[in-house]
Amino acid sequence: MSFTSKLRTELVEDEAGRPALRKKSGATQHRLLEPVRYDVGHLGSGDTIIVPPGFITDFTSIPRPLWRIEPPTGPSMKAAVVHDWLYASMHRPRAEADAIFSEALAVLGVPAAKRAMLYGGVRIGGAGGYGLPDEHEQAMKALAVWEAAGRPDSIQGRPCR
Repeated sequence: MSFTSKLRTELVEDEAGRPALRKKSGATQHRLLEPVRYDVGHLGSGDTIIVPPGFITDFTSIPRPLWRIEPPTGPSMKAAVVHDWLYASMHRPRAEADAIFSEALAVLGVPAAKRAMLYGGVRIGGAGGYGLPDEHEQAMKALAVWEAAGRPDSIQGRPCR
């Protein structure tokens, strides 16, 4: 297995206390409470992606009509967090981010047919989501706060803000 951490999140709420929804997909947004670590290729490969606490994700960005096939909080959640981070941070080229997503889906045991569908979806529909300025800014802020705190595994059990 190439994931070396658990996924702990909290629901993001709007000013009225309602769940914050992503405009494009309608999915709820979640803030990481702890870093998510993924070793690309194999465990101990030396190529580790670390998604910092405080990063906001909507998990699998799938249009609502397709949620019966793959809900945002389905088996692909952890792979989606890594993919969202790579798209927002732009730490890897888009094609590489999509390939890592496919690899992470396999690590999580997502069946090959569903993996191919999800990979095809990000290749076809993901171009407009790569490096969006507001998401990039949010990702870099989460990273800066986490690094300023000394990169702890969590910040007193609370997200970086």
